[in-house]
Amino acid sequence: MEIIRENFFKKYRIEEQSFRDAGLVWEELVEIYLDFQNKEKDYKDEAKEILAELNDFAGVSAVRYRVKDKEHLIEKIIRKRINDKSRVITLKNYEKEITDLVGFRVTHIFKDDWEIINKQITKRWQTKEITAFYREGDEEYYSGIGLDLGKMTKKEHPRGYRSVHYILESKNRSYKKNIEIQVRTIFEEAWSEMDHEVIYPYHINNEVLNNYSKILNRVAGMADEMGNFMKKEVASLSELDKLDDENKRLKSENEELKARLRNYQNNKIDENKLKKKSNNNEVLESTIEMLKLIEKTSTLLNPFTTGLEITSHIWKNSENNNNVTGNSVLKNSIEMLKLMEKTTALLNPFTIGLELTSHILKHNEKKDKLVNSNIVNIIDDKNKRIK
Repeated sequence: MEIIRENFFKKYRIEEQSFRDAGLVWEELVEIYLDFQNKEKDYKDEAKEILAELNDFAGVSAVRYRVKDKEHLIEKIIRKRINDKSRVITLKNYEKEITDLVGFRVTHIFKDDWEIINKQITKRWQTKEITAFYREGDEEYYSGIGLDLGKMTKKEHPRGYRSVHYILESKNRSYKKNIEIQVRTIFEEAWSEMDHEVIYPYHINNEVLNNYSKILNRVAGMADEMGNFMKKEVASLSELDKLDDENKRLKSENEELKARLRNYQNNKIDENKLKKKSNNNEVLESTIEMLKLIEKTSTLLNPFTTGLEITSHIWKNSENNNNVTGNSVLKNSIEMLKLMEKTTALLNPFTIGLELTSHILKHNEKKDKLVNSNIVNIIDDKNKRIK
């Protein structure tokens, strides 16, 4: 595409005399224009690769990119030479001198998200330079956190522009090229776009427009501060919620421990009572042994038992006797004595005492077994809580 000098000067408000005084040659500018036009696709391809990486960075809200417009490139070279006649930009060095041939706008929501993005950029690419533009009064924010101070420059911008610019040197393709990444908040991006569209560079001396722009700049700065304040407030509320949840958990655990303690106290057995029961059982066992001995002795002294033994002895000695009637009487006497012996044994007071005492002992042992089982369970539960 051919560019016509007169049309170009009119479109971009370039004065012919200023152009000549700067020592510029139009034909040389056209060569730069055509050279960049041939390389434009290569720049776009690489820009898409970098775009994909930046979109994956933590803290990034949005990423935009552009390959510099060819006419804007020529305009920028002209204005730089007019402002500084020692600044010579030619076909051989324009890719080195113009650092934003590929430019990226990385926006983030909160002011302090910049620190996260900065770490990722400096880790991923070798940066040639980093410039932090700041508004009057906030220069301390860009105090070099996470930055290589040897490469960083802090500059107060006269229009209140706030952004961090990274210049990278790409080596992904056949030749080196400079790439610029600008990082700023969404509020700063909105103000910057509006200011650039309305004022810069053609109405930069319009006092009314500049005053309006300054007001919007302050509003953007206040919005950044308010957003950061809200973010910190939410973080504080989240921390309070965590503390409240922890307090509820501890309170619940405390109530559970109290309930266990009450249960333990309700089921606690007085050791003195256990010892007393044990002593009582020992007395009962001793009594049973004594009664067994007395029962055995009293059985031997039972007159029916004695009569039974005597009669049984006579019966055995007279079995060979043919006196059937006498033998029948003895046999009946033995049966009667056996019945009376059995009856007497049942009525034996020592036997009755033995039965009663044994019954009491068995009842106590059964009860003690149940109590002892409860004690074991209490001890096991206590050991589990200690662990």
